[in-house]
This record gives sequence, structure tokens and C-alpha cells, in this order.
Amino acid sequence: MPAFHLDQDELDALVKYIQKLRHGAPPPPPPAGDLAAGKRLYQSRGCAGCHQVGKEGSAFGPNLTRVGAARSYEYLKTSVLDPSADVPDEYRGVTIIDRSGKRYRGICVNEDTFTIQIRDATGALHSFVKSDLAEFHKDFGKSPMPSYASVLTTNELDDLVAFLTSLRAE
Repeated sequence: MPAFHLDQDELDALVKYIQKLRHGAPPPPPPAGDLAAGKRLYQSRGCAGCHQVGKEGSAFGPNLTRVGAARSYEYLKTSVLDPSADVPDEYRGVTIIDRSGKRYRGICVNEDTFTIQIRDATGALHSFVKSDLAEFHKDFGKSPMPSYASVLTTNELDDLVAFLTSLRAE
């Protein structure tokens, strides 16, 4: 972190502000739901096929190792029900069709003026010269993650989000 040269008045104001943040609203109560059942749902619904927790899972989607410390219960619930509500740029989908008609879907890993590299859901990397493609679409605002709105019961949703909220690894 770079050094800051602040006047005493500015330093006092900064310290006061930081202390105010420390004494903010009390944390929300823990979410309703069974952590063990949520973990089983996470494993049985294939979440680890795209997400990583600790050293297990895939790096295709966002790493969830600390998601409970970084995101609120409501944010996580929305992400499960409507994954396209907030998609980080680095996880937006890309669809590529090469000249033979083969379709590739994945996440853009790197792109420059002439080439694009994507990672598909299996973790395989694919590199393309843009001028050799039949089609190339960035799925802006659309998450590759499916919605679980019609798949999970209310209790299952509570269990899954309770599990995700508990992920607060150091």
C-alpha cells in the first residue's frame, strides 16, 4: 500500500470514518437452513463442476472458498436463482463457431485484436484466430450458470445458501 501524506485534520477524519464503519449495523442472523444438507446439495447438483471450494472443484466459475465472507445471504440467494443478475466480466460467456460449424462455449481467458482464448466447462483451453471463425459472440450480461429457481425447493434453497454463507476460509 502506498504511503499517504495527510494533514492532521484529514487523518483525524479518516480515523473517525474507519471507526464508524467498525461499529456499523449488527450482522444479520445466520440464514435458516441445514449446512450439511446444503453441502450435499452443492455436491449432488454438480456445483463443483464449475466452482472451487478450497482445493476441490473446477476453476471454470468463481472460486467460492471465501464467498460467505465476501457476499451477503441475499446476494448468494439471488446468484442461485438468477445467475445473470450480476456477472463479473471475467465470467461472462463466449460462444464461438469455427468454420467447420463446431460450437464452443466457455469463458474468455484472453483476447487481443487477432486471437481469443477460452476455457470451456471441462477446463480445456481453446485458442482461435478471429479471422478463421464463422461466428463469435460475447454473451454480455448472461451467466453460463443455470438458474436453480425451478429446480430447488424453498428448503433446499435455504440449505444451499446457508452452506455458501458458511464458506469463510482464511
